[in-house]
Amino acid sequence: MCRHLREINVETKAQISAIPWRKITDMRHRLVCTYFDIDLTFTGELCKMVFRL
Repeated sequence: MCRHLREINVETKAQISAIPWRKITDMRHRLVCTYFDIDLTFTGELCKMVFRL
């Protein structure tokens, strides 16, 4: 998903500034690069908050 964020141009990101683009990318990198060091409970709760599940 986040690899496609690079394909969204700067103007579009500026128009939708309420989306934390950098934080989304950073979270993706953290999840991918440190898979075995992730607190799954925290990550699940965070996803519930962000996506209102």
